[in-house]
Amino acid sequence: MKKLLKIIPALVFAACCFMFAAECLKAGGFTGAIADFPTAIHRAVKGQMQTTTDYLNGEQTEYDESVFTGEYHYYYEKLSDDDKLIYRQIYAMMQKRMDGISLNTTDTDNVSRIQQFVLLDNPQFFYIEKSQYTVRNSIIFSPVYNMSESDIDNAISTISGYVSACMAGIDEGASDYDKAVHFYEYVIEHAEYEENSPHNQDMYSAVLGRTVCQGYAMMFKYLCDRAGISSLIVTGTTSDANHAWNMVYLDGAWCAVDCTYGDGDYLGKGISYSWFGVPLDVVKLTRTLDNEDMLPQEASVEDDYYYRNGLYFTSYDLKVLQGMTTSSNYITFKFSDRETYDTACHSLFDKGDYKYLIPTARGGTITYMQEPNSLAVFIHIELGS
Repeated sequence: MKKLLKIIPALVFAACCFMFAAECLKAGGFTGAIADFPTAIHRAVKGQMQTTTDYLNGEQTEYDESVFTGEYHYYYEKLSDDDKLIYRQIYAMMQKRMDGISLNTTDTDNVSRIQQFVLLDNPQFFYIEKSQYTVRNSIIFSPVYNMSESDIDNAISTISGYVSACMAGIDEGASDYDKAVHFYEYVIEHAEYEENSPHNQDMYSAVLGRTVCQGYAMMFKYLCDRAGISSLIVTGTTSDANHAWNMVYLDGAWCAVDCTYGDGDYLGKGISYSWFGVPLDVVKLTRTLDNEDMLPQEASVEDDYYYRNGLYFTSYDLKVLQGMTTSSNYITFKFSDRETYDTACHSLFDKGDYKYLIPTARGGTITYMQEPNSLAVFIHIELGS
């Protein structure tokens, strides 16, 4: 009952504002209309913040960069000075959990674009469902929260525990590369892919253990932010479906990391590393990138997990693969380009070279998986009795 009583005043307030806006529109008092921005955030509205605002009197506070709280703001750095100001205003509104702000613009399309960059740069704003705006001489911009004030505080406490547990697993003196691998493993090990999970477009869903691609990506970036590792969230399409993943700056170069594609059953292995450290040219083989002109264009392979661990080949050599099976009945490897990958798969699985991978005369069976998106192969050998 207490929770209901807290929500009712907000609903009454919103209803009154809507009726007032409708009357003003009829009377010609507003030059624009109320509209929703595009959203990628959970839609179950549970409450509305009622904090102090600076928009009722039309003031446009020009927050400087001191408003930021330590995150890596990749998309912010790509904006013009005027757009950076709008970004900082939206950031401050979300960070302070305000119920609105007056922006220095009337360009609604540009505000929508900048808001998405704020959300991509700042996974900690998991409590924003969407935003609304009213156009007058400027844009009056207001968020819709997907949680009540107390629920946000409880979620932040839960997230803090998750992060502390993750950080406790990092060895002293670990490199940024080792930390990023640990974050990749931790996010995958503590979540399952579930399409209709609560909050599934924000990082809180990863903490709750059920998420989708954007939840994985948001959580990975949040952990990188806490460790001072530069990373960003990339959106685009793969196989005609929307998708989100990360790019991370390691050893002087950018590479792709995709926790979603790493989370699955790979012939009995719960994690695949075929999408850790992938160069951009491989990503582009199967994905279309949003905002591609803003993204890092490096194509270095040196941070690819397979390359770092001696599992990356520029040519097909059956004897090399046979050598790998002498120490393990599970092997995985990756090829440098599509042509070499296709040649290897044709020889192994179409021509039958796979039978030469069984290391003893006892016979056995081979189960394999091909992953053409990353140019990787997974093979599991079961020896006969």
